[in-house]
Amino acid sequence: MSDESVEVWEKVSCPFCNSTETEMIALFGQQMMTSQYYCHGCRSVFEAVKWEDPKSKAKSQKSKSE
Repeated sequence: MSDESVEVWEKVSCPFCNSTETEMIALFGQQMMTSQYYCHGCRSVFEAVKWEDPKSKAKSQKSKSE
């Protein structure tokens, strides 16, 4: 696998301690729109909502209309 094909995930900060020392432990949480993360700072598990970048969404809609 080349480095170009590896997708880089943005670091999610912990809602309890604001640490960015987090790691994704499950791609899907209790809902399809959330992911589960583990915080190494305070050792808690939390869910974060997956958001699509509005800029990329606008670009994809523009290219579809052309």
